[in-house]
Amino acid sequence: FWLLFACTLQAVVPPVSLAAPSPVPFLAVAVFHAANGKPPAHFVVAAFVAGLFSDALSLVPPGLGAFAYLAGGTSFLLLRSRGPRADGPLPLFFRGALAGAVLFAVLALLLALKGQLPALGAKAVAGRLAMSALLSALLTPLQFACMDASERLLSTRTPGRKPDA
Repeated sequence: FWLLFACTLQAVVPPVSLAAPSPVPFLAVAVFHAANGKPPAHFVVAAFVAGLFSDALSLVPPGLGAFAYLAGGTSFLLLRSRGPRADGPLPLFFRGALAGAVLFAVLALLLALKGQLPALGAKAVAGRLAMSALLSALLTPLQFACMDASERLLSTRTPGRKPDA
């Protein structure tokens, strides 16, 4: 449900253009949520489906988005499982920023390797990377709160790893 809802939001909400145009990463945060508190199989399926949705919404060749979402979600999961605190080393804000940056960087690298990265220049790519990280950072705590509240309200929380807030 959340992937379809996030895909719809990502399709209708216009890109944010502060430094560089960047879509609001609703799909990425839905994948981060799956990485945070769902069983590993659910996370992998969520990353694959979100990648296909993302590829369909953009001009990215099919399959590249799935790999990028898997890399971003894995980085979110690794940041959660390391550090001194039991509930995760970094608040959701910082983990969202880092995972969003990883997702964008992996996708840009894959597009560059395929020769399909538009000739934007290093400054524009860095601006989009920063914008992607910023939007992920801002959206992660808000979307997590909404997703967790609806799962509690509807009693649909999937058994798996204990999520952190």
